[in-house]
Amino acid sequence: MLQVDALIASTKTVFLKSPKCLRAFHSKCPGIPEPPQPILIRWGTWLQAAFYYAEYFQQIKAVILQFNLDEAAAIKESQTKFEDIFVETALKKYCEEL
Repeated sequence: MLQVDALIASTKTVFLKSPKCLRAFHSKCPGIPEPPQPILIRWGTWLQAAFYYAEYFQQIKAVILQFNLDEAAAIKESQTKFEDIFVETALKKYCEEL
């Protein structure tokens, strides 16, 4: 579960801190809403983010993997988590259980 949390947190940071990354997201995924920005102390927002990433995992992964990992630590962390097959499995399993 910590890996899923790291995926959500790092990807939130990527899009929150970089308008360039957000523009890339909008151009590559025009029909998908922006990634949520969960608030750590509000579990409902985190759950919404988990469901969002479970639904749009492959599309967001494609966007994140196109970024230069040397630009920011959050990009590198997010790319690492998206490439980890266990993170995707854990995320989907967690969402199915709810």
